[in-house]
Amino acid sequence: GLEDREDYRRYLRLVGLIRSLMSQLRYLPAESKIRIEITQQIIDKLFDMGLIHDKQGLSEIDKTGVEAFCKRRLPSLLVQLKMAPNCKMASEYIHHGHVRVGTNQVRDPAMLVPRTMDDYVSWMPGSKIKRHVDTFNQQRDDF
Repeated sequence: GLEDREDYRRYLRLVGLIRSLMSQLRYLPAESKIRIEITQQIIDKLFDMGLIHDKQGLSEIDKTGVEAFCKRRLPSLLVQLKMAPNCKMASEYIHHGHVRVGTNQVRDPAMLVPRTMDDYVSWMPGSKIKRHVDTFNQQRDDF
């Protein structure tokens, strides 16, 4: 969940900017090269960020809301990946430095994880939680 009301406002502002850009693009003729190019750039960016599920067109972008941003936050992904039972615990794990994205330790639960980094969310090496999970999965190396 969102811990900070300011995060919600920020996401709401981004959604508003995206929607206003889309409405301005609709004023251009459908076959306009600029309209097609900018629309494609926005669709690619939103898809890469994981905010839309497929590259359908303007109708998919209209469905983008604050919840799309919330689903891409690191605590939500930890719950999706079954690394945490709920968002509150996931946020605690992140604050305590147990989680990394790629090779970088992350301590900010507000981090938006792009679609390309989904597979690189993992426990920090040496983390007590990682040790516990490895023991449970019988993969722990005692040496």
